[in-house]
Amino acid sequence: MAGIHTVYRKTNLKNVVAAFSRLVLPASGDYGCQENDSNYKNGAFPEFFHGFYDNGNGFDAGVLYSGGKWRAFVSFTGSTPWADSPTGFTVPANREIAIRTYLSGDYLILQIQNSTGEEIDKVHYYLPAQFKTLMQNGAEFNREMTIGVNKNAQGIVTAPKDAYYKDATFKNTSITVLDGTTQKLSTSNSNVTNSGKVDPGTPTNTYADRKSSTTVDGFVHDNSSATFNKTVYPV
Repeated sequence: MAGIHTVYRKTNLKNVVAAFSRLVLPASGDYGCQENDSNYKNGAFPEFFHGFYDNGNGFDAGVLYSGGKWRAFVSFTGSTPWADSPTGFTVPANREIAIRTYLSGDYLILQIQNSTGEEIDKVHYYLPAQFKTLMQNGAEFNREMTIGVNKNAQGIVTAPKDAYYKDATFKNTSITVLDGTTQKLSTSNSNVTNSGKVDPGTPTNTYADRKSSTTVDGFVHDNSSATFNKTVYPV
């Protein structure tokens, strides 16, 4: 996977075991993707997710846009297979969803809810030992807004002309640490790092973004828009 990390917010904590966030998705018509060729090649997708890591090893869990719907997904470092929901969901009328990630027994639970708490999508993933241990011991946590891009069959990343999103907001993130207490994700326990980072081989000549951060009731909110076709889909 290549792409550009439009907003990459990372905690300075290393003991996070669960997270809950609210996400305002782009309005209908304000997002698009480039669907995969065969075997997940050459696709590009808006993605918003939680990340749990230790020394570069870990996983992402959140939502991406593909196949005409938003879908829950999990993606791991190394050779562990990724998974996404076959069901998916459409953007709610108020555009707001919640993302909840936590360990339950041997399973990673990724739950997507609407603003009233109703479950609208999910992935339950049986975790290999290394990732289960990561969640049991506590991890570094990040919150990302990206456009992920897959290499084509020749191993090259081409500019995905239809991949973009406008006016998404990640907000009201609560993180649970090893002792069971929760903290608001804020500017005091996190910072924006690597935002705008370009993964190797990703073309940037057609890319543009817009982003800002605010604090509301102690929670840090990140708003962003990004496009790989700044002429047709300007942000």
